[in-house]
Amino acid sequence: MNKFLVLCFLLLVSCKSYQIDADSLQSQLQKTTPVIDSLSEGRDITFFKGENLEELIVLNGNGEKVVLKTDTPIVLKVTRKDGFKFRYYLNSMSLFENEFKGMGPTYLVGGMIHKVKVDSIASIKVKP
Repeated sequence: MNKFLVLCFLLLVSCKSYQIDADSLQSQLQKTTPVIDSLSEGRDITFFKGENLEELIVLNGNGEKVVLKTDTPIVLKVTRKDGFKFRYYLNSMSLFENEFKGMGPTYLVGGMIHKVKVDSIASIKVKP
């Protein structure tokens, strides 16, 4: 019984949550190698992919910077200013101009694709 309680406690303690603001996430993505996609209309679009990030700089509960390695799945819990909430997997999201786009946590079975303008985001929680 004691081992079970210790295990439960460790699981609760190890489930850390961090914060990142939309502008910081946007600037970190823009520092990655851009992806250029040619459209049939003869113009190219440039976007940035979350899977190209090697690390993500976030803030812990004390406001201190923490560097998360992206070799493990990272979930971004996004809340828009109108209160609507959804999740992205960092490795499935992209940034095009001023808009994030990505798949939610059910991307293994098709998932839901969400698009959100950077300036309409109220908060982003990060769960490694």
